[in-house]
Amino acid sequence: MLLSTAVRSPSPEGSRRRWAWHLGAALLFAALAVGGQRGLVAGLGDHVFFQELPAGNDCLLHVWTLAWDQHALATDPAGVLDANIFYPYPRTLLYSDHLLGLAVLLVPFRLATANPVLIHNLVTLAAPALDALALYALALTLTGEPGAALLGALLYGFAPLRFTADRCQIQMLAAWWLPLLFLLARRAIAHDRVRDGLLAGIVLALQGLTGIWRSPPSPSSFRSGSRTAGSRRASASRARSR
Repeated sequence: MLLSTAVRSPSPEGSRRRWAWHLGAALLFAALAVGGQRGLVAGLGDHVFFQELPAGNDCLLHVWTLAWDQHALATDPAGVLDANIFYPYPRTLLYSDHLLGLAVLLVPFRLATANPVLIHNLVTLAAPALDALALYALALTLTGEPGAALLGALLYGFAPLRFTADRCQIQMLAAWWLPLLFLLARRAIAHDRVRDGLLAGIVLALQGLTGIWRSPPSPSSFRSGSRTAGSRRASASRARSR
């Protein structure tokens, strides 16, 4: 007697409950993101978070970086790396995180407003919720448990550093790329879908273009690491032979 391998599809009522749970989780993330940064809400268009630095404010640096990126990409894409600082030196945009991935992602905001402070602050405000939402999708795929996914998302999106050390580091706040990368890569492998593989590649590229801190290591870094490891082994070998 053959055993049936058919999987029972969820009932309409069960599907509605799951979607209601997902919507509730998204609304919770949004409320926590706004509540955790309520001091920024009143001055979205003309204030940034205070940062105790001896020589400036990274929030203002990133406001300028995003503004320059979008201006240069629209007027002179080939010269985007030659920013209007530290003249006459070339490629001065690379002196810090260039944020090109975020600049491209935020083009619709730039079309709606020419206020770079507002654009920066909207991303800052939304980032913890987007981080949590991306991790929620990944954890839900891995566990199938909405409660576990919610817990993981809260820990990832609303860790204390999001509202302290990272609040003037937009390239660190934009932490939604990594969960999306793992989610799409898993789907590509599990279902053998080219589309998901291509999307994973796009997400990986955008992560690399958003900030250097979570970017994949370059071939030159592997070569440098290999040379360092090789020199250490040679030094240890010489030391043992003495």
